[in-house]
Amino acid sequence: MLHSLRTMYRGTLCGAVASIALVWVAGTVVGCGGGDDDDDDVTTPDAAPPDADPNAVIIPPTTKVLDDETAALLTAVDADGTLTFSASTSALDDLAAGDVIVVPITDLTPDGLLRRVDRVDRGSEVVVATSFASLTDAIEQAEFAVPDDLTDLEIDEVTPLHDGITLVTDPSEPLFRSGERFGLRKLVFNFNDSLLAGFRLKGSLELSLTPTFRVKIRRFKLVEATATATASEEARLRLVGEAAVSGDIEKQIAEIKFKPVIVWVGYVPVYVRPVIELTLGGEASVSASFTTGVEQSLSYTAGVQYANGAWGVVNDLTKMFSYTPPSVDASLEAKGALTPRLVFYVYGVAGPFLGAEAYLKFTADLNADPWCDLVAGLGGEVGVTGDLYGVDLGEYKAELFNLETSLFTCGKPYMNVTGPDDLSASGPEGGPFSPSATTYAVAAKDGTVSWTASVDVPWLSLSATSGTASEGSPASVNVSITDAANDLPVGLHRGAITFTNATNNEGSTVRYVYVDVREPAMTVTPGPDTYLLSRAPEGGDFSGLSVSFSVDADIGTIDFSASSDADWLTVSPTSGTVTAGTPITVTATVDASRAASLPARTHLAHVTFTNETNGAGNTSRLVAIQPRMNVAGTIPTMTMDEGGSYDGTHPLTVTAVNDDIPWTADASAAWLAVTPATGTAAPGSASTVTVAVDNAVAGGLSTGVYTADVAIANTASGPFSDVARRKATLVVRDSTPPGDPVTWLGTLPGHSSSIALAVADGGNAVVGLSGTPASGRAFRWTRTDGMTDLGVLPTGTRSQANGVSGDGTIVVGTADITIGTSSFTRPFVWTADTGMVDLMGTPAQCSTEGEALAISHDGTTIVGWREVMGTSDCERHAFRWRDGAFEDLGTLGGDFTYAYAVSADGSVVVGSSFDPMGVEHAVKWTTGSAPQDLGAAGLMAARAVGVSADGSVIVGTGSPSEGAGQGTLLRWTTSGGSQIDNTGRAWSEASGVSGDGNTIVGWSAREGEFFGRAIRWTQASGIVELNSLFLVAPDFLYQAKAITADGRYIVGEGDHDGVRQAYLFDSLATP
Repeated sequence: MLHSLRTMYRGTLCGAVASIALVWVAGTVVGCGGGDDDDDDVTTPDAAPPDADPNAVIIPPTTKVLDDETAALLTAVDADGTLTFSASTSALDDLAAGDVIVVPITDLTPDGLLRRVDRVDRGSEVVVATSFASLTDAIEQAEFAVPDDLTDLEIDEVTPLHDGITLVTDPSEPLFRSGERFGLRKLVFNFNDSLLAGFRLKGSLELSLTPTFRVKIRRFKLVEATATATASEEARLRLVGEAAVSGDIEKQIAEIKFKPVIVWVGYVPVYVRPVIELTLGGEASVSASFTTGVEQSLSYTAGVQYANGAWGVVNDLTKMFSYTPPSVDASLEAKGALTPRLVFYVYGVAGPFLGAEAYLKFTADLNADPWCDLVAGLGGEVGVTGDLYGVDLGEYKAELFNLETSLFTCGKPYMNVTGPDDLSASGPEGGPFSPSATTYAVAAKDGTVSWTASVDVPWLSLSATSGTASEGSPASVNVSITDAANDLPVGLHRGAITFTNATNNEGSTVRYVYVDVREPAMTVTPGPDTYLLSRAPEGGDFSGLSVSFSVDADIGTIDFSASSDADWLTVSPTSGTVTAGTPITVTATVDASRAASLPARTHLAHVTFTNETNGAGNTSRLVAIQPRMNVAGTIPTMTMDEGGSYDGTHPLTVTAVNDDIPWTADASAAWLAVTPATGTAAPGSASTVTVAVDNAVAGGLSTGVYTADVAIANTASGPFSDVARRKATLVVRDSTPPGDPVTWLGTLPGHSSSIALAVADGGNAVVGLSGTPASGRAFRWTRTDGMTDLGVLPTGTRSQANGVSGDGTIVVGTADITIGTSSFTRPFVWTADTGMVDLMGTPAQCSTEGEALAISHDGTTIVGWREVMGTSDCERHAFRWRDGAFEDLGTLGGDFTYAYAVSADGSVVVGSSFDPMGVEHAVKWTTGSAPQDLGAAGLMAARAVGVSADGSVIVGTGSPSEGAGQGTLLRWTTSGGSQIDNTGRAWSEASGVSGDGNTIVGWSAREGEFFGRAIRWTQASGIVELNSLFLVAPDFLYQAKAITADGRYIVGEGDHDGVRQAYLFDSLATP
């Protein structure tokens, strides 16, 4: 496609070029190429010979424009410029390193894209690694320009970035200017923004703008460039000091994006998007209230240009100012600035910019004469950012204007008028209007003044129109909106109050009253969202479902009606009369009998609210219910030997009640098979989906835990998806032949004891604590390297490893740090690459301590507890950590929760939470859920410490007293919790469970004993002491702390050769 374009336009344009070929027509493809067709693989194009036509468009053969077919296959644009295409095309086959590509406008490239190709990887997808390219990389020779004028119809997006900002286009401005050329209608910004607390800049900006963007390139070099704007501005700025304040700020308050302009340079489209950024700025050092203002009219052509090898500034200016005298009674300095900034983006990259800053500066010193000065000024800057025009030109920035004009100075005696800057009232046609009155105080500084006050509209009245005022004896003037305002038509009306210093005119000023006469509009809250009331099973109970809306009038009184377009949704009341401030509640209620007969899909109802008085505020709300398809069945944890097979099957059934349900079934992992993949359940019958293990794939899996989802989707569900998911877990057991029943792991050098706390798949990595009576260190043991010290955190001396990922590469635990003379416990994560890393970062109040107690089999999720700020003091809360962030898991109302274990994929966390009475409760958390109390199976307190791979089986310990540290083994399934027979034992405590949930490990004490014995429980054998399986005195296993997912290996603490030390127990080696 690219080859044919270049060939075609060399014959039609380049062979007889007399002038530049520019076509500003979206979707029209024209082209012109330089060089020979056989040079497509050239990576550094040669410039045209010196005698080439200077007016010709020359595009090197290495510049390639992707066609629409290729652009439609673009699926990702990464931040580093990597482009991913779902399939190859002839255009992509033509790409090579060194090419410069142009990507047209797509959803992923809203401004087009210009990039240099660094590498192309071709496979099932085509991945193109790219880097920055400039215009002079893509174009050898050309002159082009953006059409001079834009219209408001070409505005793509207006974004007010703060409250109090509005934008309108002035319909009184003509759309056509200068013959048949288009001009931009006047844009009117209204702003009322608090720059700093107590310091406000308010007013408006009327802006008309004609941008100019021109480029001339010769021999891959920029020769000339112009980026200017011819603009007219009418700015009204008012500074209002509302309280004592000191500081400075600058912030962008609005942005206008125009649609990209497409300029064709040969066959290459250049996408240029003008953007206007509106910025407010302020500086203030104010001790009391004040107000002042300025109006200024500007006409200018300003911008930046490149010629004769250098950048320069364009700044032709015509100006005019007027002002509002200040009202102030304290010394101060204040400045407010407004800057409309025009930026030209080319292929989405910011290029030339210009911004004319209009500012108002006011200073006052009560001890000086003149004691105040009001100054209007113009500033701003122009420049070029980045390397848009070529890497050798660099960036450029220069001052645009530097102008200040003193508008007003204050003499003595001075009249000072205080009160509202402006009074804004509103109400319905015919009134009343609120607020209806305000008061001003007329005072004098350094003497006595005579004053007068007048209004310019008949709907304002004054309590006094003249008088005298002296320092310390101000006069009050009440301003009221009269009944004459009741005759005003709908619209915004302004009246002026003029206060005149009749003595010397110092401090004469104007205040304004605005009356917004509006038709009463209806408001409906909440909204306008879609309200999904239920996702109950098809044919199920939809009773009691409703949503309520509040209908009100913003002003005055209106009549309204409400209705539903669905027979399963009723509305009450259906009509009424509402007065502003006294809303009426309208409730939409599901008719349960009709909803029960609806088929399994999304059903939508429009609730329509109509303003019967004048139609203002008519609106609707969308209410939905979704009878869901009934899917029954679960998939138990499946277990197979490494290299073996799993022959079981597990059915899931899809049942339809009221209508056919077409469905699809899919598995998220290759080792899991579902059949059939599609089907339809007929009303009153069921379809069966059979879940099995694909042994051809599973036979190649190594020892470990594998999780996947079976998703059954209702393909007729409509706007809201209806997908039933069932988790499938496969445990692949280690098939290594057994060796010695117990491997004693020893201690770190110089240490006197050790304990194993967690174990990886196959027993290939064991972690825990090795120590002396005074200290301890986290260790990691492997079959090849033995026991390794994992170190400590900076400033710390102790550490302990509590958990390990299934592959043994990620370790989590607890380590201390020292701050001053205090030591604090911190959660850590360790890998061979990073060493030990503190998860909590810099210590802070109520963020000094925590522990990482477990990690998911896949290594993505860490759980434990950390200190957080509670309602009144520091508390300990369970956490789930993944993707670099903590998730607070909350409490059952008390101050302490702990997370002790997590499922294989991190979706289920278990632990304990203390209630306000100090009783410990076993709890679990699922993704995004609050803690769920598991109950204590008839006991008083409970703690959950282990969870199966799929999260369906939880184990722990229960106690008849408040603390659950010692007592009876507990096991929870989907059917609830149960105690495990503890006959003949003083106490038993669980510490872990196998991946399928069928084997529990822990320790137990016999009646009359005060030390523990390592135990293993299964449903077939009950509680069995590991010592009874093979050990001969004096070796002894005190605790079993963890078990591998396949149930083969157990680790804990025992006694060997008189040393308390960690052990690895192989269940297959027992008789």
